[in-house]
Amino acid sequence: MQLPEKSGIIRIKISPKKSPPLEVRKNYLWGVQIFCISELGDRSGNPFVEGIIQRIQPKISLYNKLAGVTPLTLPTVYASQGIWYDALESMVQLRRLNPNNPKLIDDWEELFNSANSQGKEELIPAAILDCCERED
Repeated sequence: MQLPEKSGIIRIKISPKKSPPLEVRKNYLWGVQIFCISELGDRSGNPFVEGIIQRIQPKISLYNKLAGVTPLTLPTVYASQGIWYDALESMVQLRRLNPNNPKLIDDWEELFNSANSQGKEELIPAAILDCCERED
């Protein structure tokens, strides 16, 4: 995939046709590595990140909480239930639509702080960029 020229947070979309649905209560390890080849062929600076994701079967109480939420409170509901990927995704969507909204900027920082995210010092001020779809 072609990466943007400037640094920031990107969303990598994978076509549903290229990956089967995740099974409920099964852990999946994911990873992303960016290959940066220097003029000398050195690959030692290739950044790599990985994580674990698990699809859950939502409880009725979560459905009830989600029934009355607005887009602005959706990330908080997901985060309060420990559903971090969906909390982050919903917050990214809000920030992309309203990048200068002070409330969303505060909520963004609070989300990373509440998750005790590694590298949050770099992630909190990072720009949210339009990118990328996997090319296969």
